[in-house]
Amino acid sequence: GLRGLPGDEGLYRARMRVEAAAGNSAGIVAAWDELSVYLADFETAPSAITAAYYHELIAKRPATSAVS
Repeated sequence: GLRGLPGDEGLYRARMRVEAAAGNSAGIVAAWDELSVYLADFETAPSAITAAYYHELIAKRPATSAVS
């Protein structure tokens, strides 16, 4: 799982893709938050590619499922 390779952005993007396909906006946000918190421990942030993908997925979700 992701715990075996924490910080592997490719795996987190795959997880976000699966969550999006399942219509699980909260799962997309949770994956982003987990990755962001992990990387913050190393004083870094998700790459521009991962950030753009996250924002693309979030922009596509229905407005009624918005999660802060």
